[in-house]
Amino acid sequence: MPSPRGQPARICQVASNISNTMIDTHRVMAHLLSDAIPTLGERARAEVLRLAAHYESLAQEWLRNGSSPIDAQRDVESAIVDGLQETAHDLFWDTTWPACPRHRNHPLWYNAVREAWCCEEDGSVFVPLGKLAEPRSPAP
Repeated sequence: MPSPRGQPARICQVASNISNTMIDTHRVMAHLLSDAIPTLGERARAEVLRLAAHYESLAQEWLRNGSSPIDAQRDVESAIVDGLQETAHDLFWDTTWPACPRHRNHPLWYNAVREAWCCEEDGSVFVPLGKLAEPRSPAP
């Protein structure tokens, strides 16, 4: 049934729904903190919280500019993980964090599609986000 005012009311409703979309950073923060605190220490907590607040705010702008909620969620999660890794490297907390267990001279990188830490050198997937500090078998 058409709205009394026609199409613009529907567009306003869609825009209103987008602006009310919640970006959930709790899961990625919990997983990232599980990886970061045992390996980088407590200083990582404040940085993860700062990054989450920053990217939650940016995500609302992305949504208003046409990003889908799924894309905005994925982009926020990647930005938080990448941001912490960049901080760890740039501030010399650990310039190879998290270190590749196979090569040791470079870091693993977060792959958002796999939601895991991966070696870009050989494409290996080493550990899901949040499981970095758990014991695992040595890399071959």
